[in-house]
Amino acid sequence: MIEYTALKKVNENKDMTILSIGNELNITKSGASKIVNRLEKKGYIIRIQSPLDGRVCCVQISEQAKPVINKIEQKYVGYLENMFKDLDPEKVDNIKESLDILVDLVHTQGFI
Repeated sequence: MIEYTALKKVNENKDMTILSIGNELNITKSGASKIVNRLEKKGYIIRIQSPLDGRVCCVQISEQAKPVINKIEQKYVGYLENMFKDLDPEKVDNIKESLDILVDLVHTQGFI
C-alpha cells in the first residue's frame, strides 16, 4: 500500500524529491529512499536530476507504471462501488461528505 501511495504522489507531482515523498507519506527520508529503491527496481519510477538544482535527485513515474496505477485505481473504484451498491444514494452522499470533511481536516491540521 505504501508503494502505491508513493507512486500516486509521484504521479501527481512532477520532479518530487525523495525528501518530499517522505514528507508526503509522513516517513523519514531513509524510509522514503527504501521505497523509491524498490519502485525503481520494479521499473515504476526513474531518478533524474532536478531541473532547478543539479545537486538534487528527483523521481518521476515511468511509462511502465502508468497502466499499473490505472489498474489499481480501477480495482479500488470497483471495490467501493460494490461496497456501496446496496446503500441508498442519500447515505452514500452523507459518507462522501463526511470523508471530504475528514480529508480537509487532515490537510489543514495535519496527521498524527
